[in-house]
Amino acid sequence: MLGVGWVAPRVLQALIGALTCLLVWRLGCRTLSAPIGLAAALAAALWGPLVLFGGELLPAALAVPLDLAALLLLLQAAEASSPSVRARRALVAGAVMGVAALCVANILAFVPVAAAWLWRRGDAAAPRRWLAPGIVVLGAALAVAPVTARNLVIGHDLVLISSNAGVNAFIGNNPDYDRTLEIQPGPDWLELVSRPRQEAGAVTPSGQSRWFLGRALEFAVTEPADWLRLTGRKAYRFVHGAEPGRNLDLYHARTWSGLLSALLWSRGLAFPMGLAMPLAVLGVLLGWRGARFRCPEARLLLWFAAVYAGTVIAFFPASRYRLPVVPVLLLLAALGAWELAARMRLGWRQAALPVGVLLALGALCNLGAPAMDPEGGAGTQHRLGFVYQQKGMEANALRHYRRALQLDPTIREARYNLGALYARQGRFDRAAGEFETFVARFPDDPQGLLALGDALLRAGRQTAALEAWEDLLSHPGLEEAQARGAVAAGPAGIYGRLAATRAQLGQLEESEAAYRSLLELAPDSLNARLQLGMVLEKAGRLPDSEREYGRILERDPGHVDARLRLAGLLFGEDRPREARSHLAQVIALRPGSIEARWMLAAQLIVEHRGPEALEQVEAILAADPDHLGATWVAGHLHQIVGDSLVGAAHIERLKRLHVDRRHEGFAESLKQGLREMMEGLPAPPGGGQ
Repeated sequence: MLGVGWVAPRVLQALIGALTCLLVWRLGCRTLSAPIGLAAALAAALWGPLVLFGGELLPAALAVPLDLAALLLLLQAAEASSPSVRARRALVAGAVMGVAALCVANILAFVPVAAAWLWRRGDAAAPRRWLAPGIVVLGAALAVAPVTARNLVIGHDLVLISSNAGVNAFIGNNPDYDRTLEIQPGPDWLELVSRPRQEAGAVTPSGQSRWFLGRALEFAVTEPADWLRLTGRKAYRFVHGAEPGRNLDLYHARTWSGLLSALLWSRGLAFPMGLAMPLAVLGVLLGWRGARFRCPEARLLLWFAAVYAGTVIAFFPASRYRLPVVPVLLLLAALGAWELAARMRLGWRQAALPVGVLLALGALCNLGAPAMDPEGGAGTQHRLGFVYQQKGMEANALRHYRRALQLDPTIREARYNLGALYARQGRFDRAAGEFETFVARFPDDPQGLLALGDALLRAGRQTAALEAWEDLLSHPGLEEAQARGAVAAGPAGIYGRLAATRAQLGQLEESEAAYRSLLELAPDSLNARLQLGMVLEKAGRLPDSEREYGRILERDPGHVDARLRLAGLLFGEDRPREARSHLAQVIALRPGSIEARWMLAAQLIVEHRGPEALEQVEAILAADPDHLGATWVAGHLHQIVGDSLVGAAHIERLKRLHVDRRHEGFAESLKQGLREMMEGLPAPPGGGQ
């Protein structure tokens, strides 16, 4: 009904965002108070990251309301008066958490905590106190089970939801954390995810995930001090007010939206998280002292926030990963503001300590807040270039790629894509320059040598291209790169390039050697064998060439090009009968083959079989009425067989075609060639030409 497009899902997500605010209000009313719930709901409506991600088609936007709904359902289950109602609500709460896990799997860590909370809320004397908590777990399992079954049946691998937990754990827990965190989709990412296969032979997604988990655990066990320091860094980054992007710079996104510019900024204060996080911590401190968290419903918020924050810190913090915990943080922040206001009404003596704590927390959460860069930094410029390239807006893509490389010359994908765009535009010298820089900066990436050779060839620098491809063949990482799909051509493709280029340069022996190396790697490549035959033919080794064409026809009797080349050789060896047989088969396979009919017509003319030659020429003209050679021959043959008027018409048409096409000198050279071809034929009646 709505058709295919991007507007409808974004409108739907906007409605989901409104529902999120409603759920925040309802959760606040049930756990803290109606005013606190209303304040948190208003804050959620104006929360810049929620507004931004509400327009992005990412699972976090769906996980937020699902998590809130699960918390409300848990509260309803705890308040149910009868065991059956309690069990039904527990089942629905667990199922909603399971569905939320399909969006963002972190919620699974909260499922056992939710079950334990529900167990404590049960009647200690009830005989089946464990039933509702168990049903919560069952509900989550039932929601996740279809995805697990699908992975097992279709993927033939036992994966709960997805297999990215391992690699994400490794990214967030390794000695080279800062570098791995910056890896973006591209060659570096392919190299990272191929490590389990290359180093341990792990081929299944679950096996690869376990390998990464093992490396992360190994780092924590063997280097506990470094791991603890790194975990502390990640915890601080989680509570800091800055909004760290993963593949999206939130502060750059402000340049496209006036609303977002007002709701998200960093000028000493990293708004809004730099304000909300200190208030949330203050809310926990004041609420705990004021006995608010003696209420089990309020403690559920703390459990959720603590467990979810722990799962994010265990991997690596980013703005969209901490988004699902934001509504609960806003409730706690509203509580902090409410409690602080109450103490301020009692006087400054009561408010002094909370205000001091708030200021200290504010300084801590905003220390070193990043300055907003309207350009978005090198990574953003690179991603903009990629998006414009995908949309076919090449001028914009070039501008952003160049800017990205000015800011950070080490972005290999930007350098490679810039060279590829220049090549696509036919600016091969500039493309070669970019690829030369790429090879110098990233000698470990064989794809750069391949692209450099291709660009140099297109730029007319064949010798330099040959050097690039020779270096590529000896590159130590070629085989591994080919195995993981990081290079567009393996040794066979490189030998093909070498062979073709050497043939162009007249280096026939070297070309032959390259084609034979190619055929050792790909013995079934009929095209390579055809090219080898043509090189041998050009070198004057006609028997060897004929033998290669024959091998092709043994494998594929319908190979038209091989039959055409073989027919030409046979004509040259004065074996016209065999040649005509091959041409007849070509014409039978491909009636529209102008080359076969033209070759056959020429031989028939040599054999003084004018009417048969005319039949082939007319067939050529039926397929291509503007064929200059066929028009000329038809004119002469018609005159030879006595049809002077038709012949003259063909000659006149040839003159018009010649003038229209502006082929100066073509007619004269064609005449000379045809005169030589028709030597010995009787003159046309009446002495006409």
